[in-house]
Amino acid sequence: MKKWCLFLSVYLCLCILAACGAAGGGSPAPGGTPSAEPQTGGETARPASVTTTCRVVTAEDGQLLLAGQGNDSNIYSLFWEGASIRPGALVEIIYDGTVQETYPAQFSGVSAAAPKTVASTTCAPCTCGCWRTCGPWTRG
Repeated sequence: MKKWCLFLSVYLCLCILAACGAAGGGSPAPGGTPSAEPQTGGETARPASVTTTCRVVTAEDGQLLLAGQGNDSNIYSLFWEGASIRPGALVEIIYDGTVQETYPAQFSGVSAAAPKTVASTTCAPCTCGCWRTCGPWTRG
């Protein structure tokens, strides 16, 4: 009885191994004809560029810490080579659509980054230290 159980378990393992090996052999069947369709290697369609707007949280030594706007709740880091920028300002970033999985997240393939001009509003400057959504206000 023990030999019979051992034989069935070995047979089952061999059948499973053979089935797994036959599914994705990787080499074409002998005598097969190649497909006329070009093999691209699993490309995915991505937009040429993506534009996003973020609010500057801190700006120190050319490194910006940015907060996403609207439905984007991510925190981003961006090396800034432009003119000085104050916390609270909006920055428009054009990048290739991918974000590196670091903390804080980083944009990949940044092609342009510039301060976004905000239309004049009737908001009063912030005196409590928070950043209002109506403009790049500074403390005090």
